[in-house]
Amino acid sequence: MKKKDNQIKLNRIDYTKIILAVLSGLLLTGSFPSHGISWISWIALVPLLISLSDLSFQNSFRIGLLAGIIHNLTLVYWLAYTMNTYGNLPLFISIPVLFLISFYLALYTAIFSTALAGFCKNILVIINSYSQFLLHNLVHHIALRLWPHAIDL
Repeated sequence: MKKKDNQIKLNRIDYTKIILAVLSGLLLTGSFPSHGISWISWIALVPLLISLSDLSFQNSFRIGLLAGIIHNLTLVYWLAYTMNTYGNLPLFISIPVLFLISFYLALYTAIFSTALAGFCKNILVIINSYSQFLLHNLVHHIALRLWPHAIDL
């Protein structure tokens, strides 16, 4: 009975995981330099990593695909207009092409998510390692701001 309960828990995607994947996709788009908040790139993957905990391979792929589609649709939205204006494609053709391109690009995020689920059952270990890396870089950056002539560690 216990094993079956764990398997049901592994195969379940709840609304929290979906919201975290969407948030991660939006944060990834927001981290591009044109928006002026590029520092967000350091934390953009954290919601995705949290949403991947306790998921099977298939559901990790799905969550990664969702995050990738949201990210790529909000990043390359201008392609539909460009294909319509300069490629003379009708809008009803250029919008599906935009979705196909976004889907193709989202496969990279999905494969990344599936690989993480395969290599590390406890995603929180990766988040802990990543947060230590971020803390080290933050302290290093502050030290260089306070002492600009200090030796780079």
